[in-house]
Amino acid sequence: MEQLLHPRAFVRKRVHKQGKIIVRPPSGTIDVIIRELGPHGAKFEIATTAELPEKFALIIIADGTITPTEVMWRRWHFVGVNFCGETRKLDLRKF
Repeated sequence: MEQLLHPRAFVRKRVHKQGKIIVRPPSGTIDVIIRELGPHGAKFEIATTAELPEKFALIIIADGTITPTEVMWRRWHFVGVNFCGETRKLDLRKF
């Protein structure tokens, strides 16, 4: 019997966290629900992927962090992203 390998080097954990995507800094944001989160990427749910650029900053409200990301895949209302920069703390009072 063949063993199936997970396609990612790092497994993401299932979560349910609110997030925001910064589309046009500093005012344009899109609300998302983060469904899976790992050290190198995430999967989130979004109302529409139509206005979503290939690269953007992802804010995780509960963690108070912001991370540069790039889209790896889109499927219906779900998007998988890779973190492509340093995560830093954020003053959420601005959002």
